Amino acid sequence: MTTPSGISVSITRILAVQPYGMFVQWMVKKPVASGVYRFWIARSGGSAGPWEEVAADLQDKFCFIDRFDRPEDLVDGVRRPNQLALLRQFYYRVQMLAPNGERDEYVTDADPPIDRKSAQHWRRALKNFQDTMRLTGRPCLVLKRRRWGKRCPKCTDAVLREPIKSSCIVCWGTGFEGGFWTPVLMRAHRSGAGDEQTNTPEGRSDTRAVTIKMQSYPDVERDDVVVFLVDRRRFLVDRVSIPEVMGNGTHQSIMATEIPALNIVQRFPIEQDAMGGLL
Repeated sequence: MTTPSGISVSITRILAVQPYGMFVQWMVKKPVASGVYRFWIARSGGSAGPWEEVAADLQDKFCFIDRFDRPEDLVDGVRRPNQLALLRQFYYRVQMLAPNGERDEYVTDADPPIDRKSAQHWRRALKNFQDTMRLTGRPCLVLKRRRWGKRCPKCTDAVLREPIKSSCIVCWGTGFEGGFWTPVLMRAHRSGAGDEQTNTPEGRSDTRAVTIKMQSYPDVERDDVVVFLVDRRRFLVDRVSIPEVMGNGTHQSIMATEIPALNIVQRFPIEQDAMGGLL
């Protein structure tokens, strides 16, 4: 379903994350309206409901962790999950209220459409990778680039709706106020790589390309930023591939380059108490 202006919402990722619950991520397509987008998240045991609202009036968010902390039983016909139920089938619904008043919603199944035996192999591989990251991964932050919201009044072209000033500290070169969503705390593995020399208008510069492996959430896209907390180095995502087992992704393999010291993104502030997520 789409609104008259073409704005729509869709769920891009639902993943069982032990021992937390379900990680739900969404995106807004054709965000022609500038302003605050609001979201409501609901869970059900079937696509037709009944629905239990698990998050209401989320603003300035692109993801939500549905934490399972109650025994599984039926309360008013709604299945209440716990950690032992992470492999059960659930449906999620996201409802959006756009800044121009238009509404949209999206419903999807949390489980991949594969047979039981294949699903067991995939879930085993998924859990093995998650366990590996918890043991050997380095703590890092994923800075998701804003792609909807309130457009920057200082440097966004009114016609093209594109940023025209890469050094703006209001939007940090993204064209949207704030620049990046609340950081998501993760663990990831970063490979070593050699320096590469590139020619820029200012002259030759050195860049450092790396491969980063992390879990399948949040969905990382080109121009997102990964910050490793141990050495405070920041990397700009160039491309992402998804290794698969039984046709379903197990983790993300990210090609990224280190952000130069003079790049405006190096000055983006990170507040420890504002971190949105997991470790």
